[in-house]
Amino acid sequence: MSSSTRRPFVSPSACPRCGSASAAPFAAGGVCLRCAGARVLAIETGEPTSSEPSETPPADDRTGLPVRIGAFEIIEELGRGGMARMFAARQIGLGRIVAVKAILAGKNTADLELRFLREVQTMARLRHPHIVGIHESGRAHGFAYFSMDYIEGGDLARRLREGIYGPRAAAELMHKVAGALAYTHGEGVLHRDLKPSNILLDDGEPRLADFGLAAQLETGGDLTTVTGVLGTPHYVAPEALRDGSAALTVQSDLYALGVILFEMLTGRTPFAGASPAELPRIVDAAEPPSIRLLAPAVPRDLETIGLKCLEREPARRYPSAAALAEDLRRFLNGETIVARPPGRLERLAKYARRHRAGVTAAGAIALVLIGASVVSAGLAVRARRAEAEAASDNAVSREIVAFLRNDLLAQAAPEAQPNRDLPLRTVVDRAAKKLDGHFREQPQVEAALRETLASTYDSLGESASVLPQLERALALRRQLDGPEAPATIKLYDQIGTALAQLGRFKEGDAYAHQAVRLAERVLGPADPVTLHAMNDLIFVCKVQSHLTEAEEVARRTLQRARAALGAEQVEARDALINLSSILYAERKLDESEPLNVEAVALQQRVLGPDHPDTLIAMSNLAAVYWAEEKYADSERMNLAILDTRRRVLGPEHPETLRTMSNLATTYTEEGKGPEAVALLTQVWEARKRVLGPEHADALSSAANLAGAYLAAHRLAEAAAQSRATVATMR
Repeated sequence: MSSSTRRPFVSPSACPRCGSASAAPFAAGGVCLRCAGARVLAIETGEPTSSEPSETPPADDRTGLPVRIGAFEIIEELGRGGMARMFAARQIGLGRIVAVKAILAGKNTADLELRFLREVQTMARLRHPHIVGIHESGRAHGFAYFSMDYIEGGDLARRLREGIYGPRAAAELMHKVAGALAYTHGEGVLHRDLKPSNILLDDGEPRLADFGLAAQLETGGDLTTVTGVLGTPHYVAPEALRDGSAALTVQSDLYALGVILFEMLTGRTPFAGASPAELPRIVDAAEPPSIRLLAPAVPRDLETIGLKCLEREPARRYPSAAALAEDLRRFLNGETIVARPPGRLERLAKYARRHRAGVTAAGAIALVLIGASVVSAGLAVRARRAEAEAASDNAVSREIVAFLRNDLLAQAAPEAQPNRDLPLRTVVDRAAKKLDGHFREQPQVEAALRETLASTYDSLGESASVLPQLERALALRRQLDGPEAPATIKLYDQIGTALAQLGRFKEGDAYAHQAVRLAERVLGPADPVTLHAMNDLIFVCKVQSHLTEAEEVARRTLQRARAALGAEQVEARDALINLSSILYAERKLDESEPLNVEAVALQQRVLGPDHPDTLIAMSNLAAVYWAEEKYADSERMNLAILDTRRRVLGPEHPETLRTMSNLATTYTEEGKGPEAVALLTQVWEARKRVLGPEHADALSSAANLAGAYLAAHRLAEAAAQSRATVATMR
């Protein structure tokens, strides 16, 4: 069973009214929120409070639509989503045309009905000329529903399919949307799902709609956590992609407005082309590309406003929607805007805070490269005067800028290539090729760029491309700094890991041991660089099945890290996880389990419950439970992990699918054959679709599914699945 992750599971209690479970506290009166919502809807229409929906009238034979919902005659279906259908309808008696949003009462999950009820309650209290108005709500003819203004002009998404906006027109529309959002926030409501399709156009005037994911703000400004559902991935703020919906704030809505403004001006979202599964990593590692690079006619002030909304850190965005609206007003009136583009030092500080590389467009990768190269040079100043002089040399700076402008940024120009969303791998490959011989007279610049390219390739999983960049960087660092400088030692460490990942174990082992020996002698046994190298040596030993040495190094690393840095520092936490993992591999389960429990608690306390490293620790603990045949504990842990990974990473992310496989394995051991088959079928279909049917992971899923069929005593399907899988493997 492989590794996975998630926060502790809370055992639910049952609602006395409907018997359903809820992990959240029950509403007043002792019933679940679903039953409380049903009671509210019934009271509004004067119907009895039974949870059973009233009889649904026959559908129209020609259209298949319901003939009527409450006091509304259905004209046509306008659209449908995951929980509701939208109809155009005529209100009986008044004769006006309205939009009716409805769900089948009593036929949905508690979460969907709660979202629907929350949307009714939210929209009912919002009265603003740029927000769609709600008329009434109720429960009739088998539906829970509410009616609202009917907008004939379609939505912004449809308008954008016709072409981009001019800069002034985009600013005017966004000024009105920001004003409506400021009013919404003033009423204590976050929208949480802002996107072009949720901005309706009433004769060109914007109207905010669809508050299905909205949530209340407490007086202290924090979100009342009512749902784990996030919005549409490309419009979701980085903090929500990273930490889930509990991290959403007013500034998260402003990020979504920044994406919409970016799209109105350029015709694409900032990270267009990235899949939902890739977005968290890419948004965490990259800055949005320049708006003016993609649309040169956009004034610099309007670009500054848009990019301020798209700042990765919420505190660096506008403090409120009202402040954004005011800056847009200033731009439209030709006044000086408050926002300022980041200066050179600010840009460098931004990149110094980043720990991973990887972007999707040429403009963004160029920014990563220039930031990393200059910052790396700046950090190395403390160790060598020669590089300090080179880093401060204006001629060198001009060379870097020229390389980026002429050899990298030019790749994004429309006339340079037909693909607007240039693949990251293509950009990085071209950068690597262009570097050859380009900085022969500036080795410190080339070394920094090579290290950045290696990190980028590593984030893409391109292990074979990592090694050449690291080897060239090592040669340069030896020449610049000497064979025992900290920067050189780090490269020995990185090369050892890269070689081990490529299966070149003997060479990787030599580099990894050399890195540890040098670091201990030059920097000391408890230096963070030394401890990092020791943690990497554990990995190199483990992949070679040198478990005795791996355990000895892990125990030594953990002892040193805790004594020198404390148990909560990353080096100590990594060593704890490594040691527990080695003990698991050695089947010393009685020692591994308590260490894994301790690791999970530490990661949750330091990083939070949804952090990827927390999920790894949780996954390791689930694997230990499985090996100990504590299948109920393993199932509980994997269910919690799966919930988080689906919410944070998406349903088809590799880690989500791996967790599903782990859970299916547990189900098989528990005799839950149908559940195991259902999960593995989903995993197999997803991997075939994303990776192709001949990918190793897809074939592994196919074989696992055959085993699940067999365990469920579905012998004919097991035989057919096995034959097909073996044929593909051959």
